[in-house]
Amino acid sequence: MRRKIFTFGVLMILAVAFVLSAAIISAPSAAVEKSKVLIGFKEMPGRAEQALVRGFGGEIKYTYHIVPAIAATVPDAAIPGLRANPNIMHVHPDGRVWALDAELDDSWGVKRIGT
Repeated sequence: MRRKIFTFGVLMILAVAFVLSAAIISAPSAAVEKSKVLIGFKEMPGRAEQALVRGFGGEIKYTYHIVPAIAATVPDAAIPGLRANPNIMHVHPDGRVWALDAELDDSWGVKRIGT
């Protein structure tokens, strides 16, 4: 009788261990949420500004040379820290923009020259 209870106990412990290990393995890892942003600087960005963005965990997509800005993907948790930096003027979401001008499409001159 004791042997059956012992065997049953060992099987239960193994079953619980198996279920817990399966749950741990299949649990999604904590993914870091990232956002595409445009970071505006007071001066034209160089290596120091790029290092600053990378220091916050950012991945630089493009460093602009006409406007003082960097396009990057940064962790959401880093955005307040970037905004607090005195060399950064603004941090805005980088989104898609469309230009719509119905007035230009209907204007006489545009139709007249066939554009």
